[in-house]
Amino acid sequence: MIPGAGWIIAKAGRDVDVSINQRLAKAVTEAFVTTQVGEMINNLAHLPWEDAKVVGSLYRLYLLACAESALVDLLSVGLTRHTGAGDPTQDLRLAVKALCIEVLPNAIGLISAFGFSDWSLDSALGVSDGRIYEAPWKRVQMEPMNKDEVTPAYGPYIRPMLQRGQAAAQQEMKL
Repeated sequence: MIPGAGWIIAKAGRDVDVSINQRLAKAVTEAFVTTQVGEMINNLAHLPWEDAKVVGSLYRLYLLACAESALVDLLSVGLTRHTGAGDPTQDLRLAVKALCIEVLPNAIGLISAFGFSDWSLDSALGVSDGRIYEAPWKRVQMEPMNKDEVTPAYGPYIRPMLQRGQAAAQQEMKL
């Protein structure tokens, strides 16, 4: 159990914070997942040093992302202290930025390690053929709303509205 969780639950009965139970459940789940993943990473002794370093950085990035998403709760229940000097999120966000920069050179390798196809990722970024613009352009062209140059709704709906707006503007100018 998270230290102080009993206090959080007791306090929730007096507060107007109706989503505390949902956020507490999320925190407990994230704590469980991070503990399990941390143990798995510790058992990966056979990984080459450089790979272990990347996996560790990715794990720390996940931990910081969890902390950042729960920052308001961490501050409000006193699990994280704010000294009162400056932005309480600055150190956390600088650490996230540093880890993103550290992980960035390995991003494609990390994504490829999962073996997802370009189709399942549904992203133009990092496609295996390097043609990042053609796939989104084809999708846009296939979109049913783009089959006509001008949408069929323009004539009966949009054009009359624009004409009324123009007429009202001209009437204002005459006054």
